Amino acid sequence: MNTKLKKGAKAGLSIPVGPLLIPASLITSLIFFMPLLVFLRYSFNHNVPGKFMETAFSPENYLRFFTDSYYLGILRRTISTALTATLLTLTLAFPVAYYMSRAGVRTKSLMVIFLVFPMMTGGVIRSMGWIGLLSETGLINRIFLGIGLINTPLKMLYTGQAVTIVIATVEIPMMTITLEAVLESIHPDIEAAARNLGANALRTFRQITLPLAMPGILAGTLLVFVQSMNTYTTSRMIGGPRLPMMAPALYSELTDGLNWPFSAAIAMILLVLTLGITYTYSHVLERRYIKALHLN
Repeated sequence: MNTKLKKGAKAGLSIPVGPLLIPASLITSLIFFMPLLVFLRYSFNHNVPGKFMETAFSPENYLRFFTDSYYLGILRRTISTALTATLLTLTLAFPVAYYMSRAGVRTKSLMVIFLVFPMMTGGVIRSMGWIGLLSETGLINRIFLGIGLINTPLKMLYTGQAVTIVIATVEIPMMTITLEAVLESIHPDIEAAARNLGANALRTFRQITLPLAMPGILAGTLLVFVQSMNTYTTSRMIGGPRLPMMAPALYSELTDGLNWPFSAAIAMILLVLTLGITYTYSHVLERRYIKALHLN
């Protein structure tokens, strides 16, 4: 039997994989693309109070979104929060990932456990924990008041800064694990050779480590940015109703207002915007990465 397989392989015979991909492709299309197409069609319908919707083909829902200062403010807040949270996550995760990539097997295993464990808890539970820390009667204010550092409780909850920080802490495990996988592939001898040739630690990081780690940075930041753009629980519980982002605004229009066409338009805007920024970012960063490799 093994002899026949070897002869078949030598003769160039192979099993066609195209037909095997058809069932998976069909299932993916039905589960993912079909609902998107349905929502795209809904976004052009009219909203009729007291009814589900009225079939039409009008851009009124998109015009309403881009001409209303309230929704434009939500859009700007969502983008700025996602970008800031992504940058903060990268800044906090990179040193941890680098240490993990150079640590021993036992230390690395323990760090992976500590990173993965918070991911097993739900977003609601994590947000409740942060509320217990950041509220005016929370742990942080109690400690500051107890040691006399402040006289009145600090308002930390229901602020944009709190939303950004909580999103970053939620996404740090994913970013760290993604970066660590790439940094581990960079052999320490490469950095040692650069230092032996006279480069200091900063120059070695900027010209050697950072360019080689760029695939991990690209993958990690894209994942965190997409998650941050579509966050619901953190925005709703930490930001409150006064600081809505796109996902909570979509949900509110769908459940409270029962406005399916406008909700569909918000969903399409969020999807297209996320894909557009992601593509542009990855394209620019990839070009700079290739250029940096050529220069080095």
